[in-house]
Amino acid sequence: MIKIILTLTISTVLTAFTYGQTWPKIYSDNYGVHVRSLLEDYDKGYILGGFIDKGSIPSQWAWIIKTNLNGEVLWKKQLGDLSYLTYINEIQKNSDNSKIIAGASSNYDLTGNFDPLFIKLNKCGEVEWCTVLQSPDYNSATGVIPLNEGGYVGMLKYYGGNYQNVRISLVKMDSSGTPLWIRHLAQEDTTISNEEGYDLTLSFDSNYLVTGHCYSQGLKPYWIMIDTAGEQLWNIKWNLPGSGPGSVIQTIKNQTNCFYSSGGLIGPGRPMTPVLFKFDEAGNQLYHVYLLGDTIDGGGAESICYYNDTTLIIGLNWSDNPNPDDGMSEIIMTDTIGNTLKRRLLIDENRSPENIIKTFDNKILVSGNYVVDVNWDIYLWKLNSDLENDTLYTQAFTYDSLCPYPIPSDTIDLSCGVYVSIDEIPLKEDYDKALRIYPNPAASTINFEFKDLKTDAVLSIYDGYCKLRDEIVIPAYTKKIQTDITAYPAGLYLAVLRNSHQILAKEKLIIE
Repeated sequence: MIKIILTLTISTVLTAFTYGQTWPKIYSDNYGVHVRSLLEDYDKGYILGGFIDKGSIPSQWAWIIKTNLNGEVLWKKQLGDLSYLTYINEIQKNSDNSKIIAGASSNYDLTGNFDPLFIKLNKCGEVEWCTVLQSPDYNSATGVIPLNEGGYVGMLKYYGGNYQNVRISLVKMDSSGTPLWIRHLAQEDTTISNEEGYDLTLSFDSNYLVTGHCYSQGLKPYWIMIDTAGEQLWNIKWNLPGSGPGSVIQTIKNQTNCFYSSGGLIGPGRPMTPVLFKFDEAGNQLYHVYLLGDTIDGGGAESICYYNDTTLIIGLNWSDNPNPDDGMSEIIMTDTIGNTLKRRLLIDENRSPENIIKTFDNKILVSGNYVVDVNWDIYLWKLNSDLENDTLYTQAFTYDSLCPYPIPSDTIDLSCGVYVSIDEIPLKEDYDKALRIYPNPAASTINFEFKDLKTDAVLSIYDGYCKLRDEIVIPAYTKKIQTDITAYPAGLYLAVLRNSHQILAKEKLIIE
């Protein structure tokens, strides 16, 4: 794997601020800019991730903004180059306060399509490694979860050119971004199609929850629960009485082993409108609530977070007339059964805010994408518990203290470890096998990969007539060997791995 290690850092002490600034803050960079991810950093500053459109070209650069508590920019990073397209879907913090990014890049696709991209940034905002999973057609990474034991689980949108059948996958990576296995979801249920995964959440007992939609006798809100071994536990296609077609965008968990999700449903005699969903860890549907009742003429909910144990903050859009260009972007504070407690209009535009988080000082941070003049701009609001614009901090804070030198604003051309084909990542079921063979079929050389080989073993290769063709001694703890097969006649063979006590694995292989 090719890795690029760039060194960039910051230690900034801010002096007193004036009260001339107010919320929201608007970030434009004179281009169209979009935000997809929002988080609070270890130093209480904020990190926004998304992409920049230059002219009519979408996703020209991935874009990261670091701000102070008042939303003032400390530094900006553009990831990519004018010759290819790159964007960010999600940024998450690692336990050591480095960052892991999920997104996509067209840098390694000859046809210009996107490939899934994962990037690790160190505490100075430098690229420690990046991995592109090269694949045909349009594919991207839509989510990522750092694991307590090290490594990551990422979610992929589509898979190679087989996008009609494989549309949501999980990929397990080690701490250096090397893929270990891939698991295709929603393959056992033949009643669904066109499934989409929008959100990947770490669930109770460190399971993984995918949130999105599918088609199953109409558009349905859709969730899949997967355990740590990559096995699918259950799925929900929302069908409680009073619900019609719909979709769901984001999910959060509470302290009583239940989940809340934000999305939309078409109800009896009503268009798609914002909805709060609740279900438990076993996949039992509990209830859904139409958040604004029957007072609106369409809309949906996208972002959701906890304010406290009994209160939710939900980002939504709504309209009071059928014109899709008319509408409002709003956040509402509700109790856990969906009763509205407070409302705040953000902007007169028919788009939901993308992200909502609660900050260390019990404030509410909201980000979204809106066109007010000509270009798309990023808006960032900081609100108090009454959903009013927060006051500005005037005291000094130290930012990026884990970095020994100032972090510059710059552009980084990505040089990533490229996997020639996403198909080279072993399926989860193959990864668990004691013996894996690839490529298969093979023509000149073949790789034998061994899992947890704790004793010496023997690898025997038999031809189609059960005649022993080769026998190779494999020392204990060997991970992989490569064998020249140019002298083998074309045909079907059987590889048998055994130790002194038992047969460990049998695998067929084809030589062309």
